[in-house]
Amino acid sequence: MNRKAKLILILSVVFVFVMIGFTVFHSIYTNTDHNRYHTADEIRIKTAEKINLNTASKDELMLLPNIGELTAKKIIDYRESNGRFSTIEDIKNITGIGEKTYRKILPYITV
Repeated sequence: MNRKAKLILILSVVFVFVMIGFTVFHSIYTNTDHNRYHTADEIRIKTAEKINLNTASKDELMLLPNIGELTAKKIIDYRESNGRFSTIEDIKNITGIGEKTYRKILPYITV
């Protein structure tokens, strides 16, 4: 086998391993329930009704768009410190939930 053929073989093997690594990495990090970005369709599938801010668990809150583990914990901590949410708009009192996030989650929440 000449030098050019060996180089092509080595590059081909490296390429195959890189592609396998990328495929494994992609499947691990896109097919988990910990993915914090959910589509509206996923929420409709996972919940038949709106998520109640006063009773929802951390996992239920994490179904909302742009709500990750940290923000879900902040919502629960706020609820425990201040009592029940009296209006949906009260969610904007949570650090990290501004107008943009509020508009994204509004169709999926209730009190």
